[in-house]
Order: sequence, then C-alpha cells, then structure tokens
Amino acid sequence: MKRLIRKWIVLLKRRRLRREQRKRGDHKLVAREIQEADLGCSNCGAELTGPFCHICGQRDDDFKRPFWSLLREILDNVFSSDSRLFKTLFLLVLVPGGLTRAFTMGRRAQFVPPLRLYITVSIMFFVILAIADVLILDINVTPRPNTEEAVEARKEAVKDVQSALKDMGISDEEEEPEEAPAVPPAAEDAVKGEDQEQPHALADEQGALVREKLKEALAKEGDKIPPEARKKLEEMANDPETLAVKPPSPDEADVDFDLPYDVEVDMFVPNDDEDREGFKQEDINRVLNGPSVPDFIKDVTKGLARALQQPEAFNRLFNEWLPRALFVLLPVFALILRAFHWGKERYYLHQLVFSLHFHSFLFLLLTALIIIVPLYGSDLGAGLFWWGTSLYLIIALKVGQGQSFLRAFVKAGFIWVSYFFVMMVVIGSAVLFGLREL
Repeated sequence: MKRLIRKWIVLLKRRRLRREQRKRGDHKLVAREIQEADLGCSNCGAELTGPFCHICGQRDDDFKRPFWSLLREILDNVFSSDSRLFKTLFLLVLVPGGLTRAFTMGRRAQFVPPLRLYITVSIMFFVILAIADVLILDINVTPRPNTEEAVEARKEAVKDVQSALKDMGISDEEEEPEEAPAVPPAAEDAVKGEDQEQPHALADEQGALVREKLKEALAKEGDKIPPEARKKLEEMANDPETLAVKPPSPDEADVDFDLPYDVEVDMFVPNDDEDREGFKQEDINRVLNGPSVPDFIKDVTKGLARALQQPEAFNRLFNEWLPRALFVLLPVFALILRAFHWGKERYYLHQLVFSLHFHSFLFLLLTALIIIVPLYGSDLGAGLFWWGTSLYLIIALKVGQGQSFLRAFVKAGFIWVSYFFVMMVVIGSAVLFGLREL
C-alpha cells in the first residue's frame, strides 16, 4: 500500500513539473518530438508544431489508453493544488470582484469560464440540498383563534382539569371548582367586536380559580398521586399560561390586515415529512365558489392551499422554478449594473460576467447556509445572507469595477435594493405560475 501511495505521489509531482514547464513556455522538446513524428491535427489535418493545433486549437491527445489512466488524469486536474476550479473558487470567495477583473484584463485561461462556473456551482447547490433533505422555505400558516373561540377553548381546558381531578379521586364536591359562570351580555358584545377585554378577563378569573383549587387538592392528597402525575399537576397549577388561550389583539389585527392566520416563515429547515394545517377549508371554498373570481386565481388558490399543507411538495416546485427565475435575472442584474456604470470601457459583456460571478457566489453562500442554519438558527442565517451579500457587492464593485469605496458603497445600496425588489417580483411570479400545476 505504501509503495502505491509513493508511486502515486511521484506521478503527481512529475505531472505538475511538466505542467509548470509548459507554463514557462518550455515546449521545445514536445514540439521537436511532434515534428520528428510528422504528426498532423486529428481535427483539421494541419501540421502540428506543438501540443496544440495552431489552427483549430485542439489538443493532441491520444485517448487510446486504459480507462484508469484517464480517470486518474481527471481527478488530478480537479483536485490538484493548481486546478482551475480551486483557483477560481478561491479568487471568487476571498477576493470579491477579482475574478471579474482578471477576465477583463485577459487572464482567462487559468480560471473556469463564468457561465460554466455558474452552472457548476448551481448544480452543486441543488445536489447538496437534496442530499441534506432540507427545505429552502418552510411557510407555516395556522388559523388564529378569535375571542369567542378563545373563551370556549379556555372553558374546555378548565373542564379537562376538573375531570382529571375527579378521576384521581382527590376532590370532592366541596373542593370541586365552581361551575364556569355564563358569559354575560357584555361579553357577547365583546365577541362581536364591541369589547374584547371582558370575556378575556372572565376566562382569566376562571383559570386562576381552577389553579387555586388544584393547589389545595395537591396539598391535601398530593402524597397519593404518582410522582409523574403529581409533577405535571404542579406545573399546571403554578404556570399561569397553562390555561391561557389568547385572542389576537387589535394592534396585531391592524398589522396583519385582519388576516385570521398566524404566518411563520423559516429557511433551510430539515424536512420532517409532516403536513401543516394551512388555510381553513371554508376560506378555500369561499374563493373557489366565488362567481366573479377568475380561473387563474382559483387555480393558484388550490395550489397554494396544497403547498401550505405539504411543504415538501411546495419546495419541489420552488426548486424547479428557482433556477429558471435566476437564469432570467442574470441579464437583468447586468442591466442594472450597466445603468450605474457608463463610459467607453463599460461594456455590457463585462457587466454580464460580473453578474455570473456574483450569482455564483450567492449559490456558494446558500450552500453554506444549508449547514449553518440547522445548527445555529434562521436568524443568524438571514443576517449572514443579507450582510454577507451586501459587503461582498461593495468590495466586488470596488475591485471588479474600479470604483472608490465611497462610490461602491453608494452604488451597492441602490443596486442591491433595486435588484432584490426585482428578484422578489420575478421569483414570486414564477412560483404563482407554478402553483397552478401543483
């Protein structure tokens, strides 16, 4: 085994030495061998004077050899220290804008072409996403209880506690909590929206009464209860939030435009294969049965309802449309860059190369977030994405576009905010059209 490893290392060193000699222009030996053999280009038939054809550019390489030698050469080209891929990724991540500057200066042969780099990195992102089984977006929509539902839920919780005490035999008729008083007319008006405080306060009093009775029962008969059951009852008696069912406040209703749902959005969440609650069926039917509702809205509503109930299906749709949307956004971002950079030397092609490099970095950052967010939380991931991309864009404009830090800072703000708005519109529109097929 040691001999094989040493032989492999020697072969790698020899190959690297030949590569370095070619870089220094030492092609005389190879050219002499080719000239003496009187070889011609296999593609165009031109007489060869070196390892590459000076007419069509094809390399003079013989593929009539064992497969393992080809595989070894491929692995050496990919994973060697002087590989174009490693050089490209190193410059892309650690020197924002450096890869674009090298392209505009004509140093292109030692780096991966921009479009190939973008395709490679994006494919790598979706492959790692599938292997990690992570959802890019997890939208959890749950119906929000109104005041009447909150009071009824509180009553049900009180009854459950009372029945539990009766089953354990630790309360007699004198110790049983009083029957929940009927909701007065003022509370009924509160349910209708005139006053939401009275039924809520009444339910709080009920909960406090039940907790006091529970504490008295535990003090008298607590020794007769199994330890685990007693621990749970003690937590219920000491925690005021145990019987709390809070209705939405008027302020929350104003902020959410009276939307009767609570919405939580997380990114890069591990897939638990569980369905969500989603919209109420009566709300869905109200839209689907509306005579004046367009068919497009009905199709989107059906798809959205299913997507909110099945996050995995929604993410399959999102993963299908995201590459298409970003591929459309590449030239759009280049147009925004062109709008902020005028001059004889500011060609649109250079802005398109900058756009390809910037989106390649976005995919690398999203790949890192697949690992970071499940470990450290979505708040850190969101901050890292926003501030990381903003700082990267400022430095990239400074290095890749030859701007001063002040100009790069000002332009980056306008460019990133305007592009982020366009990106949300394009991706949102693509998802809406995709929901019709879900």
